[in-house]
Amino acid sequence: MREPSESLAYLIRTVHHALRTRLEDVLHPHGLTLPQLAVLSALEQTPGLSNAELARAAFVSPQAMNQSLSALERSRLVKRTPDSINARVLRTALTPTGVRKLFQVGRAVDRVEMAIRRALTSREQRMMRDLLARTATALAGGHRR
Repeated sequence: MREPSESLAYLIRTVHHALRTRLEDVLHPHGLTLPQLAVLSALEQTPGLSNAELARAAFVSPQAMNQSLSALERSRLVKRTPDSINARVLRTALTPTGVRKLFQVGRAVDRVEMAIRRALTSREQRMMRDLLARTATALAGGHRR
C-alpha cells in the first residue's frame, strides 16, 4: 500500500475536504448549505429546473434535494410552480431575495476561489483544470453524466 502523501486519491480527498470546510465556513453566516448554494447557482444559470435536475447538479439524492428546496422556499429564496405539461413536476426559480442572497454569498465564495488562485500561477491553474477534468472523465468511465 502507498504512503498517503503519494496516493492521488488521498490528495484529492484532502483537497476536497479542505475546500468543503472553507465553503461551509463562509456559507454558515448566510444560513446556507453547500447543496443549497448549488441550487441557487444552478437556478441562476438555468431557471425552471426540476427537483431531479437540481439533485444531479448538487450531487445529492432527490429526497435530500426536496428537503433543501423546502428550506429555500421557506426562506423565500426560491419559488416552485407546477410544470405546464406535467403538474406533478415542480419547476423552481430564484426569487428576488434569492438573487440578492446569491450575490452576497458569491462574494464570500469568490474569496475562497481567490485563495486557490493565489497558490497557483496562471499556467498551473490551466493545467489543474485540465488534469481535474481528465480525472473526472476517467473516473466516470470515459463518459460524463
